[in-house]
Amino acid sequence: MFQALSCLPCGVAITATEPPPADTPKTSLLVSLSRASLRENDNVSLTIWFSNDSAVNLTSANLSLPSLEKLTWWDASCKGHISPTTVPLPAVPSHQVVSQVFCLKSGSEVDVGNLNLLFTVKFSWQTGTTSQEGFVSVEKPLNVALLGTDTLGGVPISIASLIVPGLLFWMAVNFWGASWGPGIALGDKLIYSVLASAVIMVLLSSSSYFNLKSGLSVWKLFYLALIGAALGFVVGFVDWLIRKARKKRKDARTAQYGEDAIVTLGKLLRLHRGKQIVQVRVRLKDGKQFLGSLGESRADLITLVGWFTINTTGLADDVIKELRLFLSRSEYTKLFDAVQDKGKIELSDAIKEIDGTGNSISTGSDVRFWRPDVVEEIVPVAGAPKTPPLQVP
Repeated sequence: MFQALSCLPCGVAITATEPPPADTPKTSLLVSLSRASLRENDNVSLTIWFSNDSAVNLTSANLSLPSLEKLTWWDASCKGHISPTTVPLPAVPSHQVVSQVFCLKSGSEVDVGNLNLLFTVKFSWQTGTTSQEGFVSVEKPLNVALLGTDTLGGVPISIASLIVPGLLFWMAVNFWGASWGPGIALGDKLIYSVLASAVIMVLLSSSSYFNLKSGLSVWKLFYLALIGAALGFVVGFVDWLIRKARKKRKDARTAQYGEDAIVTLGKLLRLHRGKQIVQVRVRLKDGKQFLGSLGESRADLITLVGWFTINTTGLADDVIKELRLFLSRSEYTKLFDAVQDKGKIELSDAIKEIDGTGNSISTGSDVRFWRPDVVEEIVPVAGAPKTPPLQVP
Protein backbone atom coordinates (compact mmCIF):
# COMPACT_ATOMS: atom_id res chain seq x y z
CA MET A 1 0.00 0.00 0.00
CA PHE A 2 2.86 2.32 0.77
CA GLN A 3 4.22 1.74 -2.67
CA ALA A 4 0.90 2.57 -4.25
CA LEU A 5 0.55 5.75 -2.30
CA SER A 6 4.04 6.75 -3.07
CA CYS A 7 3.26 6.48 -6.71
CA LEU A 8 0.73 9.35 -6.53
CA PRO A 9 1.96 12.45 -8.14
CA CYS A 10 3.18 15.05 -5.72
CA GLY A 11 0.90 18.10 -5.12
CA VAL A 12 -2.38 16.22 -5.64
CA ALA A 13 -4.86 16.78 -2.70
CA ILE A 14 -7.55 14.37 -1.64
CA THR A 15 -10.86 16.06 -0.44
CA ALA A 16 -13.76 14.46 1.40
CA THR A 17 -17.17 14.59 -0.28
CA GLU A 18 -19.88 16.81 1.51
CA PRO A 19 -22.92 14.90 2.72
CA PRO A 20 -26.17 15.73 0.97
CA PRO A 21 -28.08 18.73 2.49
CA ALA A 22 -30.88 18.06 4.90
CA ASP A 23 -34.44 18.61 3.81
CA THR A 24 -35.79 22.19 3.88
CA PRO A 25 -38.36 22.64 6.66
CA LYS A 26 -41.97 22.57 5.63
CA THR A 27 -43.98 25.02 7.76
CA SER A 28 -47.47 26.43 7.80
CA LEU A 29 -49.10 29.41 9.53
CA LEU A 30 -52.76 29.76 10.44
CA VAL A 31 -54.41 32.86 11.93
CA SER A 32 -57.94 32.86 13.34
CA LEU A 33 -59.92 35.96 14.45
CA SER A 34 -62.78 35.65 16.90
CA ARG A 35 -64.59 38.28 14.83
CA ALA A 36 -64.00 39.74 11.40
CA SER A 37 -64.86 43.28 12.48
CA LEU A 38 -63.68 45.73 15.11
CA ARG A 39 -65.29 48.94 16.32
CA GLU A 40 -64.06 51.84 18.47
CA ASN A 41 -63.08 50.99 22.07
CA ASP A 42 -63.29 47.32 21.21
CA ASN A 43 -61.05 44.24 21.15
CA VAL A 44 -60.87 41.03 19.17
CA SER A 45 -59.16 37.78 20.13
CA LEU A 46 -56.63 36.31 17.71
CA THR A 47 -55.08 32.83 17.76
CA ILE A 48 -51.98 31.86 15.79
CA TRP A 49 -50.89 28.30 14.98
CA PHE A 50 -47.42 27.65 13.61
CA SER A 51 -46.55 24.08 12.61
CA ASN A 52 -43.36 22.35 11.57
CA ASP A 53 -44.47 19.60 9.18
CA SER A 54 -40.99 18.33 8.34
CA ALA A 55 -38.33 16.15 9.97
CA VAL A 56 -36.11 19.16 10.51
CA ASN A 57 -35.97 20.75 13.94
CA LEU A 58 -36.40 24.53 14.00
CA THR A 59 -33.95 26.28 16.28
CA SER A 60 -35.85 29.56 16.52
CA ALA A 61 -39.04 31.25 15.36
CA ASN A 62 -40.11 34.88 15.66
CA LEU A 63 -43.62 36.15 14.94
CA SER A 64 -43.98 39.63 13.47
CA LEU A 65 -47.35 41.23 14.19
CA PRO A 66 -48.56 43.98 11.82
CA SER A 67 -47.98 47.54 13.01
CA LEU A 68 -51.27 49.44 12.89
CA GLU A 69 -52.17 53.05 13.64
CA LYS A 70 -54.96 53.40 16.22
CA LEU A 71 -54.74 49.65 17.04
CA THR A 72 -52.54 48.02 19.68
CA TRP A 73 -51.49 44.47 20.49
CA TRP A 74 -51.96 42.88 23.91
CA ASP A 75 -51.51 39.47 25.45
CA ALA A 76 -54.28 36.87 25.73
CA SER A 77 -55.74 38.57 28.81
CA CYS A 78 -55.91 41.93 27.01
CA LYS A 79 -54.02 43.44 29.96
CA GLY A 80 -50.34 43.21 29.00
CA HIS A 81 -49.29 45.51 26.20
CA ILE A 82 -47.00 44.00 23.56
CA SER A 83 -44.25 46.24 22.24
CA PRO A 84 -42.35 45.85 19.99
CA THR A 85 -44.54 43.76 17.71
CA THR A 86 -41.98 40.96 17.20
CA VAL A 87 -42.79 38.05 19.49
CA PRO A 88 -40.36 35.13 19.93
CA LEU A 89 -41.94 31.69 19.67
CA PRO A 90 -40.56 28.58 21.35
CA ALA A 91 -38.33 26.25 19.35
CA VAL A 92 -40.45 23.97 17.21
CA PRO A 93 -39.24 20.37 16.92
CA SER A 94 -40.09 18.30 13.89
CA HIS A 95 -43.77 17.55 13.37
CA GLN A 96 -44.82 19.83 16.20
CA VAL A 97 -47.24 22.76 16.48
CA VAL A 98 -47.10 25.85 18.69
CA SER A 99 -49.95 28.27 19.26
CA GLN A 100 -50.33 31.63 20.88
CA VAL A 101 -53.27 33.93 21.64
CA PHE A 102 -53.22 37.70 21.30
CA CYS A 103 -55.66 40.54 21.81
CA LEU A 104 -56.08 43.36 19.29
CA LYS A 105 -57.50 46.56 20.80
CA SER A 106 -58.89 49.78 19.35
CA GLY A 107 -59.17 53.17 21.01
CA SER A 108 -61.78 55.92 20.85
CA GLU A 109 -60.51 56.91 17.37
CA VAL A 110 -60.23 54.47 14.50
CA ASP A 111 -59.37 54.51 10.83
CA VAL A 112 -62.59 53.23 9.31
CA GLY A 113 -62.29 50.71 6.49
CA ASN A 114 -61.03 47.25 5.54
CA LEU A 115 -57.53 46.31 6.66
CA ASN A 116 -55.22 43.52 5.56
CA LEU A 117 -53.26 42.17 8.53
CA LEU A 118 -49.95 40.56 7.50
CA PHE A 119 -48.50 38.01 9.93
CA THR A 120 -44.99 36.67 9.34
CA VAL A 121 -42.99 33.99 11.14
CA LYS A 122 -39.26 34.06 10.51
CA PHE A 123 -37.59 30.78 11.51
CA SER A 124 -34.15 29.20 11.38
CA TRP A 125 -32.68 25.69 11.43
CA GLN A 126 -29.25 24.13 11.51
CA THR A 127 -27.70 22.29 8.60
CA GLY A 128 -24.43 20.91 9.81
CA THR A 129 -22.51 23.91 11.02
CA THR A 130 -24.57 26.31 8.90
CA SER A 131 -27.63 28.19 10.11
CA GLN A 132 -30.38 28.56 7.55
CA GLU A 133 -33.35 30.94 7.61
CA GLY A 134 -36.81 31.05 6.07
CA PHE A 135 -40.21 32.60 6.62
CA VAL A 136 -43.89 31.96 6.17
CA SER A 137 -46.63 34.60 6.07
CA VAL A 138 -50.38 34.91 5.85
CA GLU A 139 -52.81 37.83 5.40
CA LYS A 140 -56.04 38.22 7.32
CA PRO A 141 -58.77 40.79 6.50
CA LEU A 142 -60.30 42.91 9.27
CA ASN A 143 -63.13 45.41 8.97
CA VAL A 144 -62.78 48.48 11.23
CA ALA A 145 -66.09 50.28 11.73
CA LEU A 146 -67.53 53.12 13.78
CA LEU A 147 -70.74 52.60 15.76
CA GLY A 148 -70.50 48.94 14.80
CA THR A 149 -70.96 49.70 11.12
CA ASP A 150 -69.05 51.29 8.29
CA THR A 151 -72.12 53.12 7.03
CA LEU A 152 -74.59 55.62 8.47
CA GLY A 153 -77.97 55.64 6.74
CA GLY A 154 -76.40 53.86 3.80
CA VAL A 155 -73.60 56.43 3.62
CA PRO A 156 -70.02 55.42 4.49
CA ILE A 157 -68.95 56.81 7.87
CA SER A 158 -66.02 58.69 6.34
CA ILE A 159 -68.44 60.40 3.96
CA ALA A 160 -71.05 60.92 6.69
CA SER A 161 -68.49 62.91 8.65
CA LEU A 162 -68.47 65.34 5.71
CA ILE A 163 -72.27 65.52 5.62
CA VAL A 164 -73.58 65.60 9.19
CA PRO A 165 -71.97 68.93 10.29
CA GLY A 166 -73.25 70.71 7.18
CA LEU A 167 -76.67 69.06 7.42
CA LEU A 168 -77.17 70.25 11.01
CA PHE A 169 -75.82 73.68 10.00
CA TRP A 170 -78.56 74.08 7.39
CA MET A 171 -81.21 72.67 9.73
CA ALA A 172 -80.29 75.29 12.34
CA VAL A 173 -80.32 78.05 9.71
CA ASN A 174 -83.70 76.82 8.49
CA PHE A 175 -84.99 76.95 12.09
CA TRP A 176 -84.67 80.75 11.99
CA GLY A 177 -86.64 80.93 8.73
CA ALA A 178 -83.81 81.99 6.45
CA SER A 179 -85.04 82.12 2.87
CA TRP A 180 -81.61 81.73 1.29
CA GLY A 181 -80.80 78.28 2.75
CA PRO A 182 -81.56 74.96 1.00
CA GLY A 183 -83.71 73.75 3.91
CA ILE A 184 -83.10 70.09 4.71
CA ALA A 185 -79.94 69.54 2.66
CA LEU A 186 -80.44 65.91 1.70
CA GLY A 187 -81.15 64.13 -1.57
CA ASP A 188 -80.44 66.38 -4.52
CA LYS A 189 -79.43 69.12 -2.04
CA LEU A 190 -76.77 66.97 -0.38
CA ILE A 191 -74.00 68.98 -2.03
CA TYR A 192 -74.96 71.93 0.20
CA SER A 193 -74.28 69.82 3.31
CA VAL A 194 -70.90 68.76 1.91
CA LEU A 195 -69.96 72.35 1.05
CA ALA A 196 -70.99 73.62 4.49
CA SER A 197 -69.05 70.80 6.14
CA ALA A 198 -66.00 71.67 4.03
CA VAL A 199 -66.17 75.29 5.23
CA ILE A 200 -66.49 74.08 8.84
CA MET A 201 -63.45 71.81 8.36
CA VAL A 202 -61.45 74.77 7.02
CA LEU A 203 -62.43 76.83 10.06
CA LEU A 204 -61.29 73.97 12.31
CA SER A 205 -58.14 73.19 10.33
CA SER A 206 -55.93 74.71 13.02
CA SER A 207 -57.03 71.95 15.43
CA SER A 208 -55.38 68.58 14.86
CA TYR A 209 -58.18 66.89 16.80
CA PHE A 210 -60.71 67.59 14.04
CA ASN A 211 -58.41 66.35 11.27
CA LEU A 212 -60.24 63.34 9.83
CA LYS A 213 -56.93 61.85 8.72
CA SER A 214 -56.13 61.28 12.40
CA GLY A 215 -59.07 58.91 12.68
CA LEU A 216 -62.75 58.94 13.56
CA SER A 217 -64.57 58.55 16.84
CA VAL A 218 -68.12 58.85 18.09
CA TRP A 219 -67.18 61.92 20.09
CA LYS A 220 -65.45 63.50 17.14
CA LEU A 221 -68.57 63.06 15.00
CA PHE A 222 -70.68 64.38 17.89
CA TYR A 223 -68.50 67.47 18.32
CA LEU A 224 -68.45 68.14 14.57
CA ALA A 225 -72.23 67.86 14.45
CA LEU A 226 -72.54 70.11 17.50
CA ILE A 227 -70.24 72.72 15.98
CA GLY A 228 -72.19 72.60 12.71
CA ALA A 229 -75.49 73.10 14.55
CA ALA A 230 -74.03 75.90 16.71
CA LEU A 231 -72.63 77.75 13.69
CA GLY A 232 -75.94 77.34 11.88
CA PHE A 233 -77.78 78.64 14.95
CA VAL A 234 -75.54 81.72 15.13
CA VAL A 235 -75.70 82.39 11.39
CA GLY A 236 -79.47 81.88 11.34
CA PHE A 237 -79.93 84.13 14.37
CA VAL A 238 -77.82 86.91 12.83
CA ASP A 239 -79.77 86.56 9.59
CA TRP A 240 -83.01 86.79 11.59
CA LEU A 241 -81.80 89.98 13.30
CA ILE A 242 -80.88 91.50 9.93
CA ARG A 243 -84.27 90.58 8.46
CA LYS A 244 -86.02 91.94 11.53
CA ALA A 245 -84.12 95.24 11.26
CA ARG A 246 -84.91 95.48 7.55
CA LYS A 247 -88.58 94.77 8.20
CA LYS A 248 -88.64 97.41 10.92
CA ARG A 249 -87.17 99.96 8.51
CA LYS A 250 -89.61 98.88 5.82
CA ASP A 251 -92.55 99.06 8.24
CA ALA A 252 -91.46 102.56 9.16
CA ARG A 253 -91.73 103.55 5.49
CA THR A 254 -94.81 101.61 4.37
CA ALA A 255 -98.39 101.38 5.60
CA GLN A 256 -99.19 98.51 7.95
CA TYR A 257 -102.57 96.92 8.48
CA GLY A 258 -104.45 98.34 11.44
CA GLU A 259 -102.08 101.20 12.25
CA ASP A 260 -103.15 104.72 13.14
CA ALA A 261 -104.53 106.86 10.30
CA ILE A 262 -102.18 109.78 11.04
CA VAL A 263 -99.15 107.47 10.92
CA THR A 264 -100.39 105.99 7.64
CA LEU A 265 -100.91 109.49 6.22
CA GLY A 266 -97.30 110.42 6.98
CA LYS A 267 -96.00 107.26 5.27
CA LEU A 268 -98.10 107.85 2.16
CA LEU A 269 -97.01 111.50 1.98
CA ARG A 270 -93.35 110.39 2.11
CA LEU A 271 -94.07 107.72 -0.50
CA HIS A 272 -95.41 110.41 -2.85
CA ARG A 273 -92.69 112.97 -2.06
CA GLY A 274 -91.71 114.78 -5.25
CA LYS A 275 -94.65 113.27 -7.14
CA GLN A 276 -97.91 114.78 -8.24
CA ILE A 277 -100.60 114.25 -5.64
CA VAL A 278 -103.77 112.69 -7.06
CA GLN A 279 -106.85 111.17 -5.53
CA VAL A 280 -107.19 107.38 -5.64
CA ARG A 281 -110.22 105.21 -6.37
CA VAL A 282 -110.37 101.60 -5.17
CA ARG A 283 -112.85 99.23 -6.81
CA LEU A 284 -113.56 95.96 -5.07
CA LYS A 285 -114.52 92.71 -6.74
CA ASP A 286 -118.01 92.98 -5.24
CA GLY A 287 -118.53 96.22 -7.20
CA LYS A 288 -118.09 98.71 -4.36
CA GLN A 289 -115.91 101.77 -5.01
CA PHE A 290 -114.11 104.01 -2.56
CA LEU A 291 -112.38 107.38 -3.01
CA GLY A 292 -109.55 108.79 -0.91
CA SER A 293 -106.88 111.47 -0.96
CA LEU A 294 -103.93 109.04 -1.14
CA GLY A 295 -103.48 105.33 -1.64
CA GLU A 296 -100.87 102.62 -1.92
CA SER A 297 -100.97 99.27 -3.68
CA ARG A 298 -98.59 96.49 -2.60
CA ALA A 299 -98.51 92.77 -3.14
CA ASP A 300 -99.75 92.21 0.40
CA LEU A 301 -101.89 95.27 1.21
CA ILE A 302 -104.08 97.98 -0.37
CA THR A 303 -104.30 101.21 1.64
CA LEU A 304 -106.54 104.29 1.30
CA VAL A 305 -106.75 107.42 3.51
CA GLY A 306 -109.18 110.35 3.70
CA TRP A 307 -108.49 114.07 3.90
CA PHE A 308 -106.87 115.78 6.86
CA THR A 309 -106.39 119.29 8.19
CA ILE A 310 -104.13 121.00 10.70
CA ASN A 311 -105.73 122.52 13.75
CA THR A 312 -103.93 125.85 14.07
CA THR A 313 -105.42 126.70 17.45
CA GLY A 314 -102.66 127.67 19.82
CA LEU A 315 -100.00 127.88 17.10
CA ALA A 316 -97.89 131.01 16.75
CA ASP A 317 -98.51 133.23 13.74
CA ASP A 318 -95.05 132.65 12.33
CA VAL A 319 -95.60 128.88 12.58
CA ILE A 320 -98.93 129.15 10.77
CA LYS A 321 -97.27 131.31 8.13
CA GLU A 322 -94.58 128.69 7.61
CA LEU A 323 -97.19 125.93 7.37
CA ARG A 324 -99.09 127.83 4.69
CA LEU A 325 -95.85 128.35 2.81
CA PHE A 326 -95.27 124.57 2.76
CA LEU A 327 -98.85 124.07 1.55
CA SER A 328 -98.46 126.61 -1.27
CA ARG A 329 -95.37 124.75 -2.45
CA SER A 330 -97.15 121.37 -2.16
CA GLU A 331 -94.46 120.31 0.30
CA TYR A 332 -96.80 118.02 2.19
CA THR A 333 -94.07 116.01 3.86
CA LYS A 334 -92.56 119.11 5.46
CA LEU A 335 -96.05 120.24 6.41
CA PHE A 336 -96.73 116.92 8.11
CA ASP A 337 -93.37 116.77 9.89
CA ALA A 338 -93.81 120.29 11.27
CA VAL A 339 -96.93 119.38 13.25
CA GLN A 340 -97.02 115.59 13.69
CA ASP A 341 -95.59 115.79 17.22
CA LYS A 342 -98.03 118.51 18.27
CA GLY A 343 -101.22 116.46 17.83
CA LYS A 344 -102.65 119.05 15.48
CA ILE A 345 -103.58 116.81 12.55
CA GLU A 346 -107.28 115.98 12.38
CA LEU A 347 -109.62 114.29 9.95
CA SER A 348 -111.43 116.80 7.78
CA ASP A 349 -113.21 114.49 5.34
CA ALA A 350 -113.56 110.72 5.56
CA ILE A 351 -113.10 108.20 2.78
CA LYS A 352 -116.05 108.30 0.39
CA GLU A 353 -118.01 105.43 -1.10
CA ILE A 354 -119.23 105.99 -4.66
CA ASP A 355 -122.69 104.58 -5.25
CA GLY A 356 -124.17 103.32 -8.49
CA THR A 357 -125.28 106.81 -9.55
CA GLY A 358 -121.80 108.29 -9.05
CA ASN A 359 -122.64 110.11 -5.83
CA SER A 360 -120.11 110.16 -2.99
CA ILE A 361 -121.18 109.03 0.45
CA SER A 362 -118.96 109.49 3.51
CA THR A 363 -117.92 106.25 5.14
CA GLY A 364 -116.74 107.91 8.33
CA SER A 365 -113.38 106.09 8.01
CA ASP A 366 -110.10 107.97 8.06
CA VAL A 367 -108.16 104.94 6.75
CA ARG A 368 -109.05 101.60 5.19
CA PHE A 369 -107.05 98.48 4.38
CA TRP A 370 -107.87 95.61 2.00
CA ARG A 371 -106.27 92.35 1.03
CA PRO A 372 -105.25 92.35 -2.65
CA ASP A 373 -107.47 89.35 -3.38
CA VAL A 374 -110.65 91.37 -2.72
CA VAL A 375 -109.60 94.38 -4.82
CA GLU A 376 -110.35 94.53 -8.53
CA GLU A 377 -108.30 97.65 -9.24
CA ILE A 378 -106.81 100.78 -7.70
CA VAL A 379 -106.53 103.71 -10.09
CA PRO A 380 -105.58 107.40 -9.76
CA VAL A 381 -108.27 109.96 -10.49
CA ALA A 382 -107.26 112.21 -13.36
CA GLY A 383 -106.78 115.89 -12.70
CA ALA A 384 -105.56 117.89 -9.74
CA PRO A 385 -107.50 117.25 -6.54
CA LYS A 386 -109.85 119.98 -5.30
CA THR A 387 -108.73 119.30 -1.75
CA PRO A 388 -105.14 118.28 -0.83
CA PRO A 389 -104.61 115.31 1.51
CA LEU A 390 -103.37 117.71 4.23
CA GLN A 391 -104.37 121.35 4.38
CA VAL A 392 -104.07 124.44 6.57
CA PRO A 393 -107.29 126.42 7.15
